[in-house]
Amino acid sequence: MARKLNDELVRKLAPQGEYANILKEVIKDKELSLEIREGKAIIYYQKGKILTLSKDKIEYLSSGYYKNKEKNFKFSDEQTKQTPNEYFKIAKSLVYEHGNKKEFTIQQLIAAENSSINNEYLVIDMEYQYKQSDIAKDERLPFTRIDLLAIEKESKDIILFELKQGIKALNGKSGVEEHIKKTRSLIEDSKFKKVLLKDVETIIKQKSELQILPGADKWIDEIKKKATIKPMFIFVYFEGKEKEEYDKILENRIQTIYFHPNYILTKK
Repeated sequence: MARKLNDELVRKLAPQGEYANILKEVIKDKELSLEIREGKAIIYYQKGKILTLSKDKIEYLSSGYYKNKEKNFKFSDEQTKQTPNEYFKIAKSLVYEHGNKKEFTIQQLIAAENSSINNEYLVIDMEYQYKQSDIAKDERLPFTRIDLLAIEKESKDIILFELKQGIKALNGKSGVEEHIKKTRSLIEDSKFKKVLLKDVETIIKQKSELQILPGADKWIDEIKKKATIKPMFIFVYFEGKEKEEYDKILENRIQTIYFHPNYILTKK
């Protein structure tokens, strides 16, 4: 299963496991996030995969981030397991120098600030992708990546968040229409719904066990019972006129959360 860690890797991430210090550092550092991908625990900074953990090895930041400087960066598994903050400090600086991806930085900070069941929204995954490799090409959906996958606390609805930063990111009314059309095709597809519900359950169970999303596992039964999937926008605006223009384009067709300048998701 793509969104599930095997038992051995979970044990290594547990409090007495050999990856325990790494997980503690990720939970502490809001610029980092751990996502479950193809049975691996992948740690991201901005859009960079800076560390990948599997049951039998540690994979480091791609040398493409420090091309022609390989001799300057020698990473030791033992050192990383003991003092992961030292590795992350180096790796983050290399990713930043390679090219700051501002939108993904905001996305990651939103996820970090909304990782508690006390928030109105609980972000459980970033860049969620619906795998369709086993589906016939003529039956595949065109829209498969979700910026932020979240659970609304009050309703226990599954939220598919699309993050838009600044009015130019909206691509006008045509961009909105295209997004509505593609999102509707996802939500109405029975195969997608089945896979999504299973992934949501697995992600929440494992991230709760790892204390990334503590206490979220008690929501699972209610989420499965309701099985309601809802699209929403997050619009980051930098000046008031952008928000006004956005409202004219959207015409209330998709529920939106606005923020400027903090990262706490709220409908108020």
